[in-house]
Amino acid sequence: MTKYNTLPNEEDNRDLHSNLKGLERQLTCFLWALEAQSSMNKAHIKNMQHSNRSGLSDLKDIDSHTSVIAELAQTIAEVLKNLQNEMLITGGQTRESRSSLQQLASGIDARKDQLKKLQTLLKNMSDRVVKVRKHIGSLENISSQIDVLSINAAIEAARAGEKGAGFKVVATEIKKLAFSSRQFSDQIIQELQSMEGQNQELHGAMDSFQTEQAELGQELKNGSVRWEECDDQIEASLERLKSISGMVEEQSLKTGKLNSKTELLLKKQEQNMKASGLMEISLKKEDEILGLLTGSNTSLKARLDNYSSSETSSVKNLKIGHDLAYPPWVYLHQGESTGISVDYAKKIGTAMGIKTAFEAGQWAELIEKLNNGEIDLIANVGWPNDYISEEEYCVSLPYASFEVCYFKNNGESTGRESSEASKVFFQKGSYVSEYIGGECETESEENDILNFVQLIWQKADRVITDRSVGEYISENYFSGQISAEKEDRGNRNVVFLCSRKNRELMDGINRAISALGPARGESGFKESAALEVSDPELLLPV
Repeated sequence: MTKYNTLPNEEDNRDLHSNLKGLERQLTCFLWALEAQSSMNKAHIKNMQHSNRSGLSDLKDIDSHTSVIAELAQTIAEVLKNLQNEMLITGGQTRESRSSLQQLASGIDARKDQLKKLQTLLKNMSDRVVKVRKHIGSLENISSQIDVLSINAAIEAARAGEKGAGFKVVATEIKKLAFSSRQFSDQIIQELQSMEGQNQELHGAMDSFQTEQAELGQELKNGSVRWEECDDQIEASLERLKSISGMVEEQSLKTGKLNSKTELLLKKQEQNMKASGLMEISLKKEDEILGLLTGSNTSLKARLDNYSSSETSSVKNLKIGHDLAYPPWVYLHQGESTGISVDYAKKIGTAMGIKTAFEAGQWAELIEKLNNGEIDLIANVGWPNDYISEEEYCVSLPYASFEVCYFKNNGESTGRESSEASKVFFQKGSYVSEYIGGECETESEENDILNFVQLIWQKADRVITDRSVGEYISENYFSGQISAEKEDRGNRNVVFLCSRKNRELMDGINRAISALGPARGESGFKESAALEVSDPELLLPV
């Protein structure tokens, strides 16, 4: 029986270590992607719960208001019905009044003819009085003549003596008759004069009465027209009331349906509240699992790094550290470092004839490793940077620039008045805060993904970050719903950072940058007094 040696040799160990290292980097990449997604989900759930609570409160208010509206609609409907009945009664009374006015006006018109006949009779009477007066005048003449005749008869009787005594008696009687006739004529004349005066007064009264009657008739006609207009207006108002009453009844029905739907929404909202609570519990468990995975991955990484440090190798790599997630500049993809700055660092390594190796981590971790000599460079550093001391580090020439700009939610409004100061979110500790206008209200989150979540939920008016970063996050996490403003708020140079102990290395990197040019075809970078380049004729270090 043949025995085989199953112990791995050194080459196998290196291959296994390399494979494990690759798996560890992939796991790190997935863990960071999961953590980013988890933090975004937590932010969404948090905002969803807040929105649900607010929505539940609003729905309760709406339910209360719709109930009040329903009661008011019923009350209004009853009032409208009563008003309709009263207007129907008023309309009937108006029509009766108008009919009475019309009858009265017709009566006045009929009495006008009678009044004219009376006036004619009065005129005829006046004419006859005048004729009577003329006849009385003739009677007075006859009385005068009789009186003269009686005097003549008396004279002749006196001449005749006793023979004329009988004639004297006749003459005396004729004289008495003449006197009585004159007295009677005078009385008739007085009566006629009185009658004529009264007739004139009656004429004047009749004229005034006729004028007043004409005016009253006209007023009655005008009143009848106004009553007719009033009747028409009452009819029109009654029709409008019927229409309004119908609309109120329809609105009452709709309010009832709305009330029912609001109650259903309340139940669904309460269910959403319970569901979001369960989701929050699930996310907490997910955080616990993620924490355990991250701890295991950190432990694995430390063991693999210890194994690597214990290995002896003649190959010297240029170790470059970068942020875990600042796409598209630097990030992990399928466990491998990638991005604009990573690609540019590889080109520098090729130009210098040095192999490059990359280490992803948090900024504080990278600075510590740089200080301990575990990495040679940090890529993708914004410059100038308030967190870096010029006395301790060397900074390369700029090879690109961050374009700082505002991002906003497409077509969405936060409901703020235009006169109010806008609320701007930015990444905590980021240099971009220097480019926010002083009139803005500011708030920060751990990363730009969370800032964009606040923008989606309308908790922020704008987010400020690098244009490329914001566009990448919008496209890959928010389906392009967030867009950048055209105008840049400012620019920040992108550089490499190393320890002052590696100044010679930085000189070689600067020569490579000068030869390669900008990473993205950019030019016109800001000049900075902190950029240090020694003798450009020095050979590239190997």
